[in-house]
Amino acid sequence: MTQRTDSLANMRLGPYLLAEVIGRGGAAAVYRAHQVSLGRDVAIKVLHRSADPQFAARFAREARAIAQLQHPNILPVYDFGEEGEVQYLVMRYVEGERTLRDLLASGPLEPAQALRLIARLLDALHYAHGRGIVHRDIKPGNVLLPEPDWPLLADFGIARFGGEASQLTMTGQTIGTPDYIAPEQATGQPAAPRGVDVGAGGMPYELSLLTI
Repeated sequence: MTQRTDSLANMRLGPYLLAEVIGRGGAAAVYRAHQVSLGRDVAIKVLHRSADPQFAARFAREARAIAQLQHPNILPVYDFGEEGEVQYLVMRYVEGERTLRDLLASGPLEPAQALRLIARLLDALHYAHGRGIVHRDIKPGNVLLPEPDWPLLADFGIARFGGEASQLTMTGQTIGTPDYIAPEQATGQPAAPRGVDVGAGGMPYELSLLTI
């Protein structure tokens, strides 16, 4: 029997007991879950097997690539697995799922806080670029905040991973969020890592406008 990703609450995936949905995308849902073996909460991104095979291939590659990133400002990946009709990616759970978007909506920031956020995000991007990974969807909603000035870059679902990405991303296809993409992305053309992750420049601009 086919199961939808939004109907898995209270079910088990391996050692993980799924709770409520905390995020949703076109082909996947993110759940808060409990890892019974270690007694901790985690976030699990679940992709339904009925999704396009290209999505499934990208999902597995996302897990392998991001698991190699060991940076204090990149959301860590703990595990990847398949069970029945679903694939799942296990990540750190951030209590409250507060994002930079929420912070920007809450009012002006102290200039020092804005600078710390910018510096840490840029350092995380520089680290990822140095390992051949281009995020391609830098925006406030993809930055989690476990602490007010400690960002965690998340959601590498449409990232480009080194030379392999060209096999799974078609030229002419627009990738990313319109308000934060580079001109090259808007026209579906290839771009260098620094150009593609231009959203990292848009967010500092937003932060600067919202400082006290």
